[in-house]
Amino acid sequence: MTFAGSGDGQSGSARAHFVLVPMMAQGRTIPMTDMACLLAEHGAQVSFITTPEPLMAYLREQQRSPPSCIISDMAHWWTGDIARELGIPRLTFSGFCGFSSLVRSAMTFTGIGDGQTGSARAHFVLVPMLAQGHTIPMTDMARLLAEHGAQLVELGLGLETSRKPFIWVIKAGAKLPEVEEWLADEFEERVKNRGMVIRGWAPQLMILQHQAVGGFVTHCGWNSTIEGICAGVPMITWPHFGEQFLNEKLLVDVLKIGMEVGVKGVTQWGSENQEVMVTRDEVQKAVNTLMDEGAAAEEMRERAKDCAIKARRAFDMGGSSYDNIRLLIQEMEIKTNACGSVVDTDGNKLSFLV
Repeated sequence: MTFAGSGDGQSGSARAHFVLVPMMAQGRTIPMTDMACLLAEHGAQVSFITTPEPLMAYLREQQRSPPSCIISDMAHWWTGDIARELGIPRLTFSGFCGFSSLVRSAMTFTGIGDGQTGSARAHFVLVPMLAQGHTIPMTDMARLLAEHGAQLVELGLGLETSRKPFIWVIKAGAKLPEVEEWLADEFEERVKNRGMVIRGWAPQLMILQHQAVGGFVTHCGWNSTIEGICAGVPMITWPHFGEQFLNEKLLVDVLKIGMEVGVKGVTQWGSENQEVMVTRDEVQKAVNTLMDEGAAAEEMRERAKDCAIKARRAFDMGGSSYDNIRLLIQEMEIKTNACGSVVDTDGNKLSFLV
């Protein structure tokens, strides 16, 4: 699909044409879709590739609007070969934040750590909670990875004993029979006056931006982390693998807008281990601490709101993110308007930079 921005360049000059090639996974496609829309809003032309196999053939057909650069997921290393053949830059989308990338690079350079990371299949859980004693309801959300029912049950029991109203969304298709039976026969009946279980997808970003939201239990993936930061809500951190533990450090130790639920180990994908990583008591303690009326909790909420203000300013005209996207587009427009063309051995016209 192609996004065509309105553009503000001089008449007769070619607009920058960005070709985005995401990895077709939810956590990768969504941010690159947002990126495509943002580039188009600033006047660039964007092609969003969902079937990458005929990519070269598609790009060769773009004679009236040749590509200025390719932005592709780090897993699509092969797009570098296409970019070199066309004589255009290839920018890599990694999905990691600058903080975790810096720490990982420092650890590699210094030899700290063994570099071991786990991988896991995501199981989504959304947990909004309404805090007692607040005029505006405080809401919390969680995304939980769980390969076995015991951890889900433990989470539910922690929510129940916290005695806070909540909404718990469990992704369809990842439910386990024993958990489903426990939810329907016991849990939902006990919490029906203050809790709701939703089976299926939920609009996480929209819920986070609601004025009633007061917290976010996050698995510390960067998409969810940045959504929580921009929404201005404090977070309970529940990392599972990879750089998520570094994102936890950013929230807890650097920005000081998060608190740990108590995860100590990596969750391994496909593991037969049925050990509960986080107990009901730890869930209850984290929820009640986040929703506390004390000075420490209130200071965390104020810091979270301040982060949201700074994030919004970055996207306003003159902000750092606004200026950076404009500079990127301008650089690619300069390259595009300095292009000539050559014909390869098959008679195909290729663009090159001069």
